[in-house]
Amino acid sequence: MSSCCFTGHRELPRGNEYLIVAAKTRAAILDAVNQGCTRFIAGGAIGFDMLAESMVLRLRDNDGLPITLTVYVSFRGQEMKLSIENQKRYRDIICRADEVKTLSEGYFSGCYQARNRAMVDDAAVCIAYCTKAASGTGMTVKYAQLKGVPVIRI
Repeated sequence: MSSCCFTGHRELPRGNEYLIVAAKTRAAILDAVNQGCTRFIAGGAIGFDMLAESMVLRLRDNDGLPITLTVYVSFRGQEMKLSIENQKRYRDIICRADEVKTLSEGYFSGCYQARNRAMVDDAAVCIAYCTKAASGTGMTVKYAQLKGVPVIRI
């Protein structure tokens, strides 16, 4: 496996439950690295994407792991709908990413699903934080399974 994508909800638990999700995400990334993954792909959304992206950057920059981060941006300017604080986080991640792929110049209906499918299509494995099957994340997990991409659940 060389590439691993992330999918997860925008809403994350709080307190100790958040710490558990973060620890499991870190462990899943390290397991993927031990299996030969060197490239991690995420979608730049708030919530799980930013958690996973930040974790990859921390492991790359602070722990010296030979890994890269690719961010698939659904459309140019997608961060403008975020809070000021999350815009800053987003821009920091984008600036530090090894590669940024912008899939569309503007928003269109279905652009997030198109991004999610592109990430799965480019990955050998998918790390997912999915607590609701009836969601964009749930649809992405199903798509990965249909494509034969193994899904590691957080």
